[in-house]
Formats: sequence, structure tokens, C-alpha cells
Amino acid sequence: MEKSKEDRLELTPIVQIGVVVKDVEKAVEYYTKHFGLGPWRRTVNEHLPFAIVRGKNTPYTVKLAFVDIPPLQLELIEVTKGPSIQLEHLEAKGEGIHHIQYRVKDLEKEIVKYKKHRFKVLQTMHDSKGGFAYMDTDKVGGVIFEIVGPSPSLEEKAKETSR
Repeated sequence: MEKSKEDRLELTPIVQIGVVVKDVEKAVEYYTKHFGLGPWRRTVNEHLPFAIVRGKNTPYTVKLAFVDIPPLQLELIEVTKGPSIQLEHLEAKGEGIHHIQYRVKDLEKEIVKYKKHRFKVLQTMHDSKGGFAYMDTDKVGGVIFEIVGPSPSLEEKAKETSR
């Protein structure tokens, strides 16, 4: 049975490659020294209280470094606290490419489409501005897709509660 155009998964241009590392600072030093990458933007993200890992509200913290390599962004991810799919990847496979990211117009609608194709949500975070979802697309090829975008219904709920 052929999927309708509305149910088909259509990938937009990839905007980011995420790499899990043991030590962000060592990785930044390596990529800067050998490949001349920079400038880097660094941040620490505490994903709480909205983080959901494998269906459970799970706070975790990551140290991140970003560098633009047009047309893509390289994200280095070091898990510093709590369980996450990035930590699972590091423990099972070691350092390496974890995900590719692309943007969608409506995150919630895209998640529904993925579920219709029998992909599961591995990890997600939503707030009133939108969010991201890592999908279990790694069964063939070993790469997780991260979809990022606004969540219109969450934005509407936030507006309603602020009235």
C-alpha cells in the first residue's frame, strides 16, 4: 500500500552532523589543529524538566561545541550527567557520528508521520518555542535522524496559559 504524500517522510537539507565525544575540549583542539575549524561556540545544556529519554522524563546535561562548515554545522556532544541516547551511543559504539539533523515546519506532525512508518522516538525535548526529537532511524546505516522545529500546538497552549 502506497503512502499518501502527506504521510511520506521527506528529508529537507541536512543542517547538522552530531558527533559524540568523550571530551569536547580535546575534540575541539583536534579539529582546530588538524582542520583549521573555528570559531567554536560552546555551551552547557541542562535538559530538564522537559527531556524525555525512551519515554521517561529524564534530566541530563551535555557539554556542546558548534562550528559552522557551510552549509552544515558540526556539533560535538559530551554527556556530563544523566542517561541519554548520546551516552548509550558512546558506551556501545565509542566516539563517532551520532545523528544528522534537519528542520521541519511542524515537529509534532513530523513525529506522527515517523510513527506511521513505525519509527520510535528515542529522545525528545519540547518547550513553548519548539523542540527536537531523535528518531530510531539507525537500524540500517547506523545513523539517527534528529528533527527540529516549532510545535504549533505547544505554542498555542503556552499562549493560552499566559492569558
